[in-house]
Amino acid sequence: MHQVPYHASQPIIISGPSGVGKRTLLTKLCESHHETFSIAVSHTTRPPRPDEIQDVHYHFTTETEFQHLYAQGAFVECTVYNGYHYGTSFHSIEDSIDRHMVPLFDINMEGVKAMKKFERMSARYVFIAPLNLEVLETRLRGRGTEDENAIQKRLAKAKKELDYAAKPGTYDLIIVNDDLPTALTELETFALSTEPLPSKQRTFREKVETWFDVKLRWLQRLIRYAKNVQIFPPSFVTGLTTTLPSAPASGATFMQRHRLVFVDLDKIKG
Repeated sequence: MHQVPYHASQPIIISGPSGVGKRTLLTKLCESHHETFSIAVSHTTRPPRPDEIQDVHYHFTTETEFQHLYAQGAFVECTVYNGYHYGTSFHSIEDSIDRHMVPLFDINMEGVKAMKKFERMSARYVFIAPLNLEVLETRLRGRGTEDENAIQKRLAKAKKELDYAAKPGTYDLIIVNDDLPTALTELETFALSTEPLPSKQRTFREKVETWFDVKLRWLQRLIRYAKNVQIFPPSFVTGLTTTLPSAPASGATFMQRHRLVFVDLDKIKG
């Protein structure tokens, strides 16, 4: 019987310098608890490395495809790193939550900042740190995939990430990955925590459920009003009606509820 964390639908955001071992830790955590956690796959416009697999490590897309998704509002957050775009989609979160699993994300510092600004997102944040920059440099050189200029850029970026992580309250947990088994145990203990959240905090799913009920009632009242007063163009009423889920409120899926919550009325043409 697998252990279910209290924060059952709350995404866990893993961040840290390139080469610190984030992906290894995430993979091993999922291998040990495959019924509980799933690694959410982000989009990027950078080319894949030799050992990376499409739709496993990233959704590798063209610049045009990425911009199309961005224009559709598909991303919770997106950033630019080394000239390439990275984005975390709503769908990647919904997919894990609808399967009753905890989504895990590997996101850089800029992505973490963007996530924290997104008020609708309730997540837990973990920073993976190297023992020191010398160890990190050795790991980066050991990859053999980048030239000297790229390595120096990554080291400079790592210094900024370490400074950001040092600010109180930025991350819920900081793990120094100088010993893989020890670091994995720390991450596993945190991820599987059965301690309840403070009463003022709610999971991402709980927030969506609450907003759904409120917004559904509000839209229903607005539609009735628009039909009765007959001062709005028919296209506006039709646009409002199509935003409602086809299933009754009690039977709406999480994705239907999520989409209704994030309806932007400015996009309804009248």
